[in-house]
Amino acid sequence: MDVAAPGVLFKSEAITTPNEIIRYLGTGGYEGEECDVTYNATLMSHP
Repeated sequence: MDVAAPGVLFKSEAITTPNEIIRYLGTGGYEGEECDVTYNATLMSHP
C-alpha cells in the first residue's frame, strides 16, 4: 500500500476487555505492524 496508495491508513477496532487489548495491537516485535490507527471502544467508555 505504501507504493500503490501512500495516503491510505489502516484502521482497526478491537471490542474486548481492556486487559486483553494488547493481544490485538501486536506483541513480540510486531507492535504497530498491522495497522496505523487503532482504538478500543470498551476502553474509551471506561471512566
